[in-house]
Amino acid sequence: MRKRIYIETNIAEGLRNEVFRYDYTPSLNKSMTRDEYGFWHATGREIVLDDSITNQIFYRKGWKEVAQNNVQDAGDSIYIKEDVNQYGLSVIIASPSIDRPLPAVVVCLGGPQTPVPNIYEEDSVYQILMANGFALIIPLRRGVVGISREWQAALDGHYGDYDIQDTTEAVAFAVDHHPDIICPNRVCLYGSSYGGYVALLMAGKSNADRRFKAVVAHCGVYDLATYPWHSQGIPEETMLTYGHTTNLKEYAAKVIEISPKTYVNKWCVPMLLIHHLNDTSSWFGQSIAAYNDALRHGKQTDLMIVPGPHTYDIKNHNILFHQIISFFSEQMVV
Repeated sequence: MRKRIYIETNIAEGLRNEVFRYDYTPSLNKSMTRDEYGFWHATGREIVLDDSITNQIFYRKGWKEVAQNNVQDAGDSIYIKEDVNQYGLSVIIASPSIDRPLPAVVVCLGGPQTPVPNIYEEDSVYQILMANGFALIIPLRRGVVGISREWQAALDGHYGDYDIQDTTEAVAFAVDHHPDIICPNRVCLYGSSYGGYVALLMAGKSNADRRFKAVVAHCGVYDLATYPWHSQGIPEETMLTYGHTTNLKEYAAKVIEISPKTYVNKWCVPMLLIHHLNDTSSWFGQSIAAYNDALRHGKQTDLMIVPGPHTYDIKNHNILFHQIISFFSEQMVV
C-alpha cells in the first residue's frame, strides 16, 4: 500500500490567488498568543490580518508517494459496518472493547470524494480517538469511494445537502441501534478538510436539538462566497462546483444556503476551529473569519492556528490531537 503525503517544496511562483502571497504571522502575533509548540491561540478579541508584508517563500506544498505499511494492531476493539437505509448509506461504528457505553465522536469524512477509511492506520485520527476512550461514528455518505460508482458520483451537484442528510441519518441510526457502545447524550462532531466544511455547516444548520455537544472543524471552509479565491484551485472551477455558475452575483446567491457562514448565529454548542497556516486547499483566513463572526454573535468559540500545510503530517501533530481530545473530554463530562 502507498499513500500521498505533503513535503515542503517552494511553489511561490505558482501561487494562483493573492491571499497566499503574504506573511500573516505578524498579525497573528499581535492578536493571538503562541505556545511552546508554535501554535497560535485566540485571546477573545477580533483578529485582523494585515496583507502588506509580502513573502514569496511563505507558501510551500508538494506531494510525495511513500510506502504505507504500518497498520495499528486492532487489539481488543469493536468494528461494525452496517447498512442504514436501502439506498446505499452505511455507517462504521468502532470502539475500544469496553463493557459500557462510551462518548462518541462523529467523524465527517474529507474529500468530498474519499475512500472508505482504514481506521487501523497507525497514528491516524481514528486510532488516536479510540486510544483515548472514544467510540467512532463514521457515516459513509454519498461521495465516498469504494461502495459503488453511482454512490461516488451522487454527491456531485448536491454539496452541503446530501452529505448533511446522510450524516444526520447515519448518526441517528448508530445511536439508536447501539446504546451498548455509544452514550447517546455524549456525542461530538469532528471534521477535517471537506469534513470540516460539513461539520461547520451542521453546527449551524442541523444541531438545534444539540445532538452534538461540541464541534471541532479542522481546516474547513466557512464562507463559500469567498472560497473560490481562498484556495489554490481555479476560481471559476470552484464556482461551478458549488454554485453551477461563473457569474459572481449568481454564485454568491446560490451558495447562501450551503455556506456555514449563513448559520453562524445558530451555533449553540462549544466550537473549536483549527486551521493550518500553510494550507492552500483552504486558506486559514476562512477560520479567522468564522472566529470573528462567532465573537460578534456571542458564541462560545475557540481558535487555533498551527504551522504546516493541509495534512495531518505536521510537526507536533500529537500535541495538536491531545488538545482536540482535551476539548472533547471537557465538553462531554456529565
